[in-house]
Amino acid sequence: MYLPKKPENNRFSSRPASDNKKHKPHSPADPVGKRYVQCFYHPHGAIVASAPCKEEKPAWRTISYYLQASTLWNYHQDSSKLVGIRFGNTTKFGVIDLDNGGDYHNPESVKKIRYALEAIGITDIVPIQSSHSGGYHLIIPLETQIPTFSLACALEITLRKAGLSIRQGHLEVFPNAKPYGSNTVTNYNAIRCPMQPHSGALLLDDDLEPIGDSVEVFLDHCDRAASRQDLTKLKRFARKARKTITKERYSKSFSKDALSWRTDWEEIIATGWTGKGQTNTYLQILVGYGIVFLGLEYEELVKYALEVATNAPGYTEYCGHQHEIEARIRQWARNSINNNGIPNMPATQNAPVKPLQPHLRR
Repeated sequence: MYLPKKPENNRFSSRPASDNKKHKPHSPADPVGKRYVQCFYHPHGAIVASAPCKEEKPAWRTISYYLQASTLWNYHQDSSKLVGIRFGNTTKFGVIDLDNGGDYHNPESVKKIRYALEAIGITDIVPIQSSHSGGYHLIIPLETQIPTFSLACALEITLRKAGLSIRQGHLEVFPNAKPYGSNTVTNYNAIRCPMQPHSGALLLDDDLEPIGDSVEVFLDHCDRAASRQDLTKLKRFARKARKTITKERYSKSFSKDALSWRTDWEEIIATGWTGKGQTNTYLQILVGYGIVFLGLEYEELVKYALEVATNAPGYTEYCGHQHEIEARIRQWARNSINNNGIPNMPATQNAPVKPLQPHLRR
């Protein structure tokens, strides 16, 4: 896992709500860089380090500012630096990390992983040597963005069913099926950006033999792999995996009805806007979820809802209230907190509020 020395300081998002508003990042001038950041880029919570000697581990630190796409590419191409990224609400890639010296750092395990992934629609991967350490990163490119948490759950469930144990130093999954913060937004784990020059990164063939270190050739392999994925099959399995992970985590805390209700809300939140005229419905669910299941107070609730809403799928295309989205969220938050105006919730052991009857149509 490629995390800073003190990852406990970086589990939670501390960026202000104003940073969450949609804007187009500054793109690299290099055509190869433009291709690269279309897949491997997220502006928040990036990690950087000075390039160490081959036998040393990087001293990663998290940067607090918004990382422009062009800056990420500059870091990527700078042989004196290393850079890594986290994940947003949606992603176009995943990574399975097999550390050198771990139980699964061998061709047999990679074949087993490939076979397991094919069953859920991931029919091709791009293996690389991640660094001078000799570890493997199995890159999973996708043609379109899909919900990050759903992909994380799909990968975790698939590898577990294949009899593989996800644990640090042996096998890790990016994005990880992160826990929910009780009063703030938790970050996904950070992963080293693939194929940084002079970092020991190498493109590998299907037999895990080196091909070369060209970023452009690596991107060609990614494009080819992405075109082969069965996204319909993957998304269907990811939705089921998300529900499985949710049940595992919350079955002890919530009644069966409340668990189903929570799962439904998480699915709606992850799906985002699918058409026009959905803003009030979506914001009511989002605010209700923050109050009931995360126990958020007003300002933290607004911050959470603003981040999720403005990064949700379909927001740019279908939300007709982008110019006043924060005001809308604040209105829903005030009404919900003051009047308990949250859709009906089955009885739970831990519910921080007691909602009234619903007026939400699904």
